[in-house]
Amino acid sequence: MPQPKRGYRGKRHKKRMLSRVRATLLSMAATLALVLALALVWWLLWGSSIGVSSDGCVLAEQADGSMVLTWNEVKGVESYVVKVTWNDEEGSKNVFQATVETNSCTLPFTADIGECTLSVRTDGSLSRSILKANANLSSGLSNASWYFNEDTNVLSATYTLTDGATCHVCLMEDGKVADEVMTVDGDFVQITFGEDGDLPLPESEYTIGLCDSRAGKDVSYIGYASATYTLSRQQLLGKDMEVEVEDEDGNVYTFTWNETAGSRYVVQQYDEDGGSWIDVAYIATDAERTYTTPHLDSFTTYTYRIVAEDSQGAEAESSYIAISEDIVCETEASAIYCTVWPMLSLTAYSDSEKTQKVGTVSAMKAYCVLDEANGMFGVLVDGETWYIDSYTCMINLTEYLGDLCSYDITNSYDSVFTVHEFEFPGVSGEAVTGFENMALNDGTFATPLMYPVADKLMDAAQMALSAGYRLRIYESYRPAVATQMLYSMATSLLSQTIPDETWTGKSLSELEMPANSVTTEAIVNEDGTMTLKETVSALTYADVMYGGSSYHLSSFLAAKTSRHNVGVAVDLTLEDAETGEELLMQTAMHDLSQYSITDRNDANANTLASIMNAAGLSSLVSEWWHFQDDDVDRVTSMSSVPVSIEGWKQDVYGRRYRLADGSYYTDCTVTISGREYDFNSNGYLIE
Repeated sequence: MPQPKRGYRGKRHKKRMLSRVRATLLSMAATLALVLALALVWWLLWGSSIGVSSDGCVLAEQADGSMVLTWNEVKGVESYVVKVTWNDEEGSKNVFQATVETNSCTLPFTADIGECTLSVRTDGSLSRSILKANANLSSGLSNASWYFNEDTNVLSATYTLTDGATCHVCLMEDGKVADEVMTVDGDFVQITFGEDGDLPLPESEYTIGLCDSRAGKDVSYIGYASATYTLSRQQLLGKDMEVEVEDEDGNVYTFTWNETAGSRYVVQQYDEDGGSWIDVAYIATDAERTYTTPHLDSFTTYTYRIVAEDSQGAEAESSYIAISEDIVCETEASAIYCTVWPMLSLTAYSDSEKTQKVGTVSAMKAYCVLDEANGMFGVLVDGETWYIDSYTCMINLTEYLGDLCSYDITNSYDSVFTVHEFEFPGVSGEAVTGFENMALNDGTFATPLMYPVADKLMDAAQMALSAGYRLRIYESYRPAVATQMLYSMATSLLSQTIPDETWTGKSLSELEMPANSVTTEAIVNEDGTMTLKETVSALTYADVMYGGSSYHLSSFLAAKTSRHNVGVAVDLTLEDAETGEELLMQTAMHDLSQYSITDRNDANANTLASIMNAAGLSSLVSEWWHFQDDDVDRVTSMSSVPVSIEGWKQDVYGRRYRLADGSYYTDCTVTISGREYDFNSNGYLIE
């Protein structure tokens, strides 16, 4: 049998060797692939959650001093093992160990333990380390001190921070941090409040806390905001009060002011007579901060202020937290609530358009104006508003022109009628018949004047004030009975001899008298001194009143009807607007003599005349003080009815009934025009 060739056997052996190597490599590759697959599965399930960064692992201090450690959750892990160890000279001590089922754990330390080691591992047979790091379980903020500046409303704090710590200013709610306000690197912080501040004003109060934080490589620390300070809204409100004033027209003003500290706001009005502030309104702090004045009298200066009290019912100014600047309201002309007198019986209408007749108002009876429109006054009649022609009414100047003028109706209490400083018997120093009800018990006067004339007088008064003067009114409307009485008494006086001495006490040498009528005699007294005695020759009142001039009694007193009787004339002079001192004229007021004629006007009398004439009022050549409106139609008055202010009066507070002396019914039940009315203690009608 033939033998195989040697070369062929060698090739077959080599092939077997390659097959074994290939099998080994394949086995190794499979094993490596399995290992890599297992590693990938483990990484996908476990490894992607291990390795907590500093922003994922946090130590947070609690209110009770304990710490809460939080870490990132590991997928598929049901529990974790947390351990805290403390290293000292004796070695490592296990301070705390617990198994928890969540990714946080409370470390129940009630006091700082300082440096320690924290570790967190997954629980179970495949335990893996999540965290192992050194940490400082103590606050990084200490020695906090607060200060609130009440003047600037700035809250500031100082404190001590450990190295690497940062201070956080937070708002607290229910003992927990609700919101972070700011972060501060230094050891001092200031917090401002308000629209442009760090925090807006709170609705009620703020509790502000300070806490610290430290960013570590593995663990971040957040301290509990234990250094807190509570501020109420009242504390943060300022003490500066600013008031805006809006003129509502018709002498009504509205005040609006900013919110300030205090328990309530008080609106006060200054009482010139009493020299003190009077409370007129109380406004709660949670109410609308606004006040509207009642209708204010014409041409009167009112001074108000707003104060904020620290407690309700406090009376002393020391209790005021905030006080506004004085609010000065200088009113203008308004007929509303003024007293008017129709010169004739007038038809009354339901409105200013004269839509319907509703009745008739009586002549020379006092009515209160409630409205003015279309040349009509809406007046109070039996609780209703009736409209009458305003052009035919007199209006009370003291109410309509207010402080624009001053008033001294001497005829109502102490007449100054004289004949060149000599007494007018039965008139000088007496109340003139017909003027009895013009002096009121409150110190004011009833001063009727036709309404269109009053407007011209207003213009004159304003011109006078611009020149530094004020008009002082001595007489406006004169009842016909007074005119008749004065003329009758003066007629019987003319032939009487002038007395030796003037009634006013002035010396004869001070007066301009007829030539050669005054003589001077030296009288030796008992002690040897000498006195000069002045005497006047036998002159009658007629000699002094008009003498040889072209004037006569009717130049000074009307025999029948005066322009005063129809409400279109006024007697007045000038006073210094600042001092109230009356300017000197060539004669005294109501000097019924030729020395009062306008041809003798001095500089002051000419100034008065120029003002009055510029306002459209004419002079009377025989009296420097008399001015009248020649453009207003004469309206006949009822001469048998003396003027009286008695009648119903209304204002923003209600209705009252005013008596002839200016007083009101109070705390009583009264029958008026057949109807019974009840009045309260302030005189207002009880509806």
